[in-house]
Amino acid sequence: MRSAIIRHLSRRGFLGGSLALALSPSAGSAAGIEALRNFDRHKLPKFRAALAETRAGKADTRILYEGDSITRGIGTIRQWGGEAYAKAVPQRVADIMNAPGLKWSRETMMALGGLAGGDGRLSTAGAMVAANAIRLEPGDAATHTTAVACTRFEALYYASGASSFSYAIDDGAETAVPYSTTGFHRLTLSGLTPSIHAVRFTGLTGTIRLLAQHGHSPGTPEVAIFNHGISGATVAMAADTRSPYSVANTIPQIRPHLSVINFGLNDWQKGVAPDEFKASLRALINLCTPTGDVILETSNPAGPRGPYAYPLSAYRQAMRELSDEIACPLIDTAAIWGDYDSAVARNLMSDTLHPNAAGYDEKAERHAALFRQL
Repeated sequence: MRSAIIRHLSRRGFLGGSLALALSPSAGSAAGIEALRNFDRHKLPKFRAALAETRAGKADTRILYEGDSITRGIGTIRQWGGEAYAKAVPQRVADIMNAPGLKWSRETMMALGGLAGGDGRLSTAGAMVAANAIRLEPGDAATHTTAVACTRFEALYYASGASSFSYAIDDGAETAVPYSTTGFHRLTLSGLTPSIHAVRFTGLTGTIRLLAQHGHSPGTPEVAIFNHGISGATVAMAADTRSPYSVANTIPQIRPHLSVINFGLNDWQKGVAPDEFKASLRALINLCTPTGDVILETSNPAGPRGPYAYPLSAYRQAMRELSDEIACPLIDTAAIWGDYDSAVARNLMSDTLHPNAAGYDEKAERHAALFRQL
């Protein structure tokens, strides 16, 4: 099986000196195979060091998944509150990796990257779902119920235009959070009783964008995963420091030890030149590396669409070239899935662009197989 795959990748031009094939414990299955580029046991030093601290019970490890709707998790049943969120790769990786010896948390979430998760943890009263945020105008409310018992709750939010809001824990008294400055902020609620909590946010003035929520217990270090997938996003949008949704704003707040980056499909559809895609990808990586390491992932195949200015393969090749140039590890999903017809034959696609639940599972199993090596 392995030799056949190596021959297949070599014929398609994906196998070079920097590409390694690794097998998970489920060797021989499609989901157990990782096409890895520029990866060995010495890679990802910041992430490895953070994992060692977490295993020793000293501190959390934080992973940021950055991408478009493929990261966010669309294409299974419905786009809000359904199986798409439960099956999104970041949440699925946390479920696969979670174990008594090392907790992986899917409680940590960017707003649309899994808040609902099919389990009803998020309820809104007037709040608008927009991009990757829950938007609160005066009088609007959104309630997040933690999935696990926790003693601390954190919320990341973006304030602008003299905006303010209030919060209440378990239907208790309202506490106002006044406007301070425009930009990203972190609200930390500590000293909670060790139980499941419901935190309600209510808009008071201006517009508040809730971006991420995290309920956990500091005494139990964990690997916390943030899903920052944004539907329709291009890599340039993620790298744009002027955007409230830019990685430039989320990195200082989340401080990830590892960022997993998956872009390309929207750049392809919007006619971004592959050279521009590559340059923006390089800029995005530079935003992520001050706090941690980076893993790139090529996009899944797409069905008949367009015509567009450039072939989808050009964006994958640009990502591979950048991976080689800066020795950045790359998960080559495109090499494993092949073309669109091959992915459909394996029942991995929901439509001509998005994976289905089985497709998300296949990707998540390969990500988990990589993490098991660290």
